[in-house]
Amino acid sequence: VSGVEETVFGFSIGQPWPNPSSAGTNLSFSLPSDQPVRLDVCDLKGRRVARLADGTLSRGFHRVAWDGRTRGGGRAAAGIYFFRLAAPSGVLTQKILLLR
Repeated sequence: VSGVEETVFGFSIGQPWPNPSSAGTNLSFSLPSDQPVRLDVCDLKGRRVARLADGTLSRGFHRVAWDGRTRGGGRAAAGIYFFRLAAPSGVLTQKILLLR
């Protein structure tokens, strides 16, 4: 035994903060292994508003920020949005309320 404890990460997504937000928000998530990940911001109809991650990420804890802008660079309208994290480990979502 090496005496070094190994941290065990599960597939999880945290609560966005701040929430509600008027300018943007942060989101944290963890991965149990290196894997391809796609993290999107979607509106209530499931349409992608922004993509925050698309590629292979390492095992462990990750933090991303959404500045409240659409993929075209404009400000997203006030309303309810969802962070959608999709990976081989599964799909997780969190709700965010964007105020203007």
